[in-house]
Amino acid sequence: DSKYRQNNLFERLLNLDSRNWQIRLPTEWEWQWMAQGGRESLLYPWGNILDKLYANTADAEIGLSIVGIYPKDKSNSGALDVIGNLQEWCFNNHDIQSISHPNQDVYSNKGKKSLRGASFFHKASKSKNTHREFNRYPNQAYNYYGFRVIIAPS
Repeated sequence: DSKYRQNNLFERLLNLDSRNWQIRLPTEWEWQWMAQGGRESLLYPWGNILDKLYANTADAEIGLSIVGIYPKDKSNSGALDVIGNLQEWCFNNHDIQSISHPNQDVYSNKGKKSLRGASFFHKASKSKNTHREFNRYPNQAYNYYGFRVIIAPS
């Protein structure tokens, strides 16, 4: 994340002024809120019952796909491919505090980070909104890791 921010990559791609907009990875708390449908606390973006046909997981046996071909894998906020296709890096370090205290600044360029969601590599049984990948360092790359960004007023 620091290299993207250093080079203003997100701002240039989105044609936004970083003085007015905050462009970054979501914290785990923000990711969880988006995935569960806010206060609804859904287990999956589409409800509380698993359906293997609703997300791009290993059960689909297609590998990486373009965004949006699983319209049921959509959060109430409109985010697509929430628990399928790619696991997503989060902004904060991997520890319990970062989930339970959303306003606490637990970000640093050092340490292990969290990945949320499931990917085309994971079985549907691991695809709940609460799925949290074990500690990973940001320099570890796999073809089933990805990210989404948050854009908010500064």
